[in-house]
Amino acid sequence: MGNITSEETKQGALTASQVTREQLHTAFKREAKEALTNIELISISHFLFGNIVGLNERISYDELLEKLGLKVLSTDDRGDLLYKFLKIVSSSPCFSNTIDLGDKSFSLYDVLILVSILNGKGLIRLGLNDEYLIHLIFIVLISSSSSSSSSSFRPGGLTQEGDNEANDKVDFIIENNRIKWGLLPIMQSFDKLENSGISRSNLHDFLNILLPLSVHQYNSESFTLNYTTQIHAIISTIYLTSSNTDDTIRFETFYTRYRNNYPHLFDPIKKLLYPLLYDSMGSSSDHAMDHIKDKGKRNIELNHKILNLPLLSQLSTILDVDSLNMAVNSKPLYQGSRDGYSINSIQSHTLNYRASTLLLISGKTVSEERHHGSSFFSKFPKFHPVMNSGLKSKEKLKFQIAVFLTDQWRVTNTKTFGSKDFKIVQLSPFQLVLDSSSTLRDDYAYFSNIGCGLGFGSKPPVKSKDIKNNSLRFNLGGVSLTIDNSLEMGNFRVEDMSTQSSTYATSCVDKQLFNDIWFTINEIEIYGLGNVQSLKDQKLAMEWEEREAERRRGIGNKDYQEGRALLELAGLVGGAQSGGSI
Repeated sequence: MGNITSEETKQGALTASQVTREQLHTAFKREAKEALTNIELISISHFLFGNIVGLNERISYDELLEKLGLKVLSTDDRGDLLYKFLKIVSSSPCFSNTIDLGDKSFSLYDVLILVSILNGKGLIRLGLNDEYLIHLIFIVLISSSSSSSSSSFRPGGLTQEGDNEANDKVDFIIENNRIKWGLLPIMQSFDKLENSGISRSNLHDFLNILLPLSVHQYNSESFTLNYTTQIHAIISTIYLTSSNTDDTIRFETFYTRYRNNYPHLFDPIKKLLYPLLYDSMGSSSDHAMDHIKDKGKRNIELNHKILNLPLLSQLSTILDVDSLNMAVNSKPLYQGSRDGYSINSIQSHTLNYRASTLLLISGKTVSEERHHGSSFFSKFPKFHPVMNSGLKSKEKLKFQIAVFLTDQWRVTNTKTFGSKDFKIVQLSPFQLVLDSSSTLRDDYAYFSNIGCGLGFGSKPPVKSKDIKNNSLRFNLGGVSLTIDNSLEMGNFRVEDMSTQSSTYATSCVDKQLFNDIWFTINEIEIYGLGNVQSLKDQKLAMEWEEREAERRRGIGNKDYQEGRALLELAGLVGGAQSGGSI
């Protein structure tokens, strides 16, 4: 490895060595550079400096923010936290070295390390994976409080004194002349930084960067918006078992809940430096095209009743924000306050839309007693006893839930529709993602226009044959979102699978998330997530339906008997058969 000298012991193809921390950092910088293509290196240099410069050329943090379109953070505490985060990451793999915060600048070498670590391709080329990046973010957040104002910074929690000296020796492993970064003890231990757990306050501060950053492409004023509701939902879920406000959470729990409920939470950090790679050279890669596609979409205002930019940022922690473009750039297919709260109205506005949709429901939690007089509640199965839920007795909490459907809406009075790709996502007061891969049975969804309402995760209710009784027998699944036919109230239930009568398909990790929530509905919105052609196809189909209805009405007005004879010849009516539905 060039100028690196060491004592070596060979074990098979592996060579174990010891080098100084300064030598290790130099080697990592070199590998980070080699992990990038020549065109990427040229793009980065041109983006930052306007031409090709030396690797030690520096750029101020404020100038970097301006080039990234984030100048607003120059005078914001969040900018200080982001700077400290980037400084720690750029010191890889020697995270515990004392960091000079005084000059507030980065060398081109520093930027190359950041691009390699934050960019998924760079991680792979370094022999690392996405879990390493998430673990690194977790470790960094333990150390990077925005409250420090000193000109130097040393991440806390070192287990030994003197580990940050440049001439200290660290273990070094080579295989076939390649450094095995994933096997280095300094990488595996994150340079002995304390891994005791991350605090609520640090996570809160970082979420206040991630959520605005995720929708910054839609509105350059995203950092001025209020994300309190969304941050509270995410933190409440992560710290669900905690009993006070100053506690910490271990990485294992954090990573499990991140993977299950916020799989795209850190996408904004991963994409932070995309402009360096793609703006200058006009690359045709998938990531480049996504970034270029988003350019020019600034200052879009979302004036919908439920979907606003803060909620969009929360949805982007579940799906890549690019997949929500149609919801941002078009009106809802259906909106209760605009189109009327009725099953028939939902049917007419979603009919013939043959693409994925997003259903949003917003309301308030209420106690079970509030529903005792309704037929919807009287026959509803009682929930199994639940430990640690705490939601059953709370009223007037903001309740929001989303359903992602990949199949088109259709009336299914006795059957179900949907596919295994659909998700039920509780957004408030907790964020909980439930999909068919882990928790939902193959019951999918039903949509009834005979008085049974709509539901997800359950089979359709059975309606009483006694018209006077007018009651329903519910067939709830382990996870079920059930909406009354009036669209005024609903129930969201996650069953305790520890009971013998559980109807879960498979096990669920977070037993603390089991709940049984009754809620009133304030608003319902349904968005199409297809492309522009999906809306055009729906419009053409609906126009055809209207013309066909007019034609049938016209036939009846001119000559009922002649019209009926034509319809009988067409097989549309006859005997006990009635006219076709529109």
